[in-house]
Amino acid sequence: MSTAPKTRGSDGPIMGVRAGEDRDARRRDASILRRFEER
Repeated sequence: MSTAPKTRGSDGPIMGVRAGEDRDARRRDASILRRFEER
């Protein structure tokens, strides 16, 4: 885990990747919930 402030430009790419992973996880959760609701 980086100890640099989140406002540092060097953390931009790292935060971007993490945001992408969060988006994928959210989409996966949504698809799972949808599958449960269909039953």
